Amino acid sequence: MSVEEQLERARQWLEAAGNDLQSAEVLRQAGIFNNACFFAQQAAEKAFKGFLVATGVDCPRSHSLDSLAALVPADERLSKLSPARLDRYYIAPRYPDALPPGGSILKSYGSPDADDAIRTAQGIVDLMKAWTKDYVNAIAPTAEAVRGTDIEAELGALQKLVETLKGEGHPHKSASSPPASPPAAPPKGPGKR
Repeated sequence: MSVEEQLERARQWLEAAGNDLQSAEVLRQAGIFNNACFFAQQAAEKAFKGFLVATGVDCPRSHSLDSLAALVPADERLSKLSPARLDRYYIAPRYPDALPPGGSILKSYGSPDADDAIRTAQGIVDLMKAWTKDYVNAIAPTAEAVRGTDIEAELGALQKLVETLKGEGHPHKSASSPPASPPAAPPKGPGKR
């Protein structure tokens, strides 16, 4: 995959993460807490995948936030969010047979569950978007140096992704979100190219 394709795919992952986060909020407001929890998990998963794709890491076909978090740089803010705790919202909120006998997917999740899942997912999405933007900005000078070469089109993809990330904002984003720290280098992982 070319850098241009890679960055376009990353943009799509991050856009999907934002859409899932909005879906989670709508479902929470409608009182459909089980699905709000599921969409919050999905938003976090897609945000991780967006960052990993942008940095050239082959994303595993995994829904485990614990596994995906292990592929990104260690960070205290990410650790505090405890992404792995959202893993419990991948299957159980959608399938009655995933709960203990007598459990109900409609009664097993409440507003506190949805609020916490959305808050956690929002933190992960914000952090992955900021890291992706910082990473793209860090590699842009290298792309600029090769203007006029075969990868000039890839520079356009870099610029498009940065503009998309600059223009994105979520109406429920916390005003106290900490500033992002750019990764110094692409994360290390088993699929690193």
